[in-house]
Amino acid sequence: MFANPQEYLQYLKDRYNKPIPGIRDNRFDEITKKQWQEYVESAKSISKIPKEVASNEVETLKDKALDISLSLQFKGILLSQRAEERKGIERCVAIGSVDTGELNTFIAKGGVNIYCIVLNSGLMMLLHRNIKFVVASNLPQDVVYCDGQDPSQFSAHDYALMMQEMLDIYARTGFPRGALIKFRAGSKGSQAAATFLNSAESFVICHELGHLLNNDLDEESSFLELHNDSRLMKYVEGKDHAKELKADATGYRLLSNYLNKEHPKLDSNFSMMGIVIVMDALASIGIEESYSHPSPKDRVINIAKSFFPDDKVKFWMDSYSRLGL
Repeated sequence: MFANPQEYLQYLKDRYNKPIPGIRDNRFDEITKKQWQEYVESAKSISKIPKEVASNEVETLKDKALDISLSLQFKGILLSQRAEERKGIERCVAIGSVDTGELNTFIAKGGVNIYCIVLNSGLMMLLHRNIKFVVASNLPQDVVYCDGQDPSQFSAHDYALMMQEMLDIYARTGFPRGALIKFRAGSKGSQAAATFLNSAESFVICHELGHLLNNDLDEESSFLELHNDSRLMKYVEGKDHAKELKADATGYRLLSNYLNKEHPKLDSNFSMMGIVIVMDALASIGIEESYSHPSPKDRVINIAKSFFPDDKVKFWMDSYSRLGL
């Protein structure tokens, strides 16, 4: 049906896109554009982005920031894996963001060995903003912008309340509405937010790759046709919880390989923190145990039990017990 995964990804973008209505904030956009310009210039200097991307105008790149970020992470994840796994994935998988209007990510199949990992851009934006609030509630002094107001008037507790408000709105509407914040360039807060976001987004990608590597996509009955379009075949996750837990475990292995290469000086707690942020955000918007997935808490504990010694498992279990979960 499609020549390659990239062609299929473009079809999905054209067919399945439901743009999220946005509210513009001129000052926020100005800071974003400036920081994006600085990122592009630094990336050019170390050849970290493809030449065809680097040659585009900054304004165009800003609108494609999520897809560029996901593409770079996907390449980084693949380069850190065993050669045979990397080559198998490269041949048959493309990745990109689409405004799906849904609260999840999914795998679509466009033919024999043609798959796309589709990430709902609204969900990715939720993770992005949620991580910023988590960091701001710990490092409020590093916030340089908050909804056009002087950030010095906001406390760590204020940012925690803003985070909960955004999560509540998303749970009701599917839109990640809430305060817009920026960290001072080069600050500890800026670096922490970027690092945690990298870990969180990468785990989402690695979980979906886990389904591929675990051969969960081999059964035709595992795919559901969408919108009366035989080219929109979506993998139906969670026929049993064991598959999801196994995909988490395989995903964690891929994530660990990637983070150990990208951030070799950080300990294993860091890789777990990205996962915990994702799972806690899902729990906060009301996603709990269902027919398709175990509860976010159980998924965290399962990963801990699969890869960590007993004392670390106890630490993560106790962290939820303290919250009454």
